[in-house]
Amino acid sequence: MKHRSSLIFGLAILIALGMYLFLPTKKNKRDLVSSGPASKTSLEEFRYNFINKQADSTKLYLNAIEARLSEATDSLTAVKALTEGIEVYNRLQAPEIAALFVFKKASYIQNTNSWELAGSNFISLLSDPKLDTNLYSDISKHAIQSFQKSIDLDSNNLGAKMKLAQCYMELSNQPMDGVQLLLGIVKKDSANIDAQLLLAKFGLVSGQLEKVSQRLENVLYLQPQNPDALLMRAEVFARMEKYELAAKDLTSVKNNSKTPQAMKEQLEVAIQDLKTRTKPNQTK
Repeated sequence: MKHRSSLIFGLAILIALGMYLFLPTKKNKRDLVSSGPASKTSLEEFRYNFINKQADSTKLYLNAIEARLSEATDSLTAVKALTEGIEVYNRLQAPEIAALFVFKKASYIQNTNSWELAGSNFISLLSDPKLDTNLYSDISKHAIQSFQKSIDLDSNNLGAKMKLAQCYMELSNQPMDGVQLLLGIVKKDSANIDAQLLLAKFGLVSGQLEKVSQRLENVLYLQPQNPDALLMRAEVFARMEKYELAAKDLTSVKNNSKTPQAMKEQLEVAIQDLKTRTKPNQTK
């Protein structure tokens, strides 16, 4: 039971993560950056080192932008220099520094959308397999700061709240801060499917099956064929040894025309295994 349940759970999370921001590889990166101070690099250090590694002509150009930034006496001048810098660093394939400049630009523009954009840029970096893992910690901190600043300016920005909650739950050691944000969202709007699914996912990881079941039922009442909810509910049924019900939910996902063929094949393997485990008198 334990081995197959883990397989089903893996399938559920693989599909369900499609609606979330972060990739499954993030835990490996977090392990790397948490190994000690020597494994961490700040974005500012990365920016300084990057400039110094460039050819003389490029270095001169980048230093000119830096000089304009340091000498700027008004926000308009600073924003103009930062905008040029964003374009240049993207051309030089340095999205880390471009994202940092978007963050700095948001500090001048000071509106909720600019801060949310800054946070989203940092999250995009975390999904890049080429990212230097030594930057992971500082990028995560910048993402959290960005979304928090977005919410500070507009407490009704649900998009920023959702992203901040995910940051807390998956990029920090404060997952309950993210849970509290999500609970606040569903308290005001119980039909918020994304928030309900995120809470259900957290509940699965922490083993709160009763709470998970209720949240999934809320989602499936609104969207009976929601694949994320069906996969997670299948995991709940499997853990409760209700194998026939688990197989039924997995079959619903497998028969969905939008399910990728490779996933259908994996689901079929899990379904067949569940059928061998079905108890004769299992309650349907």
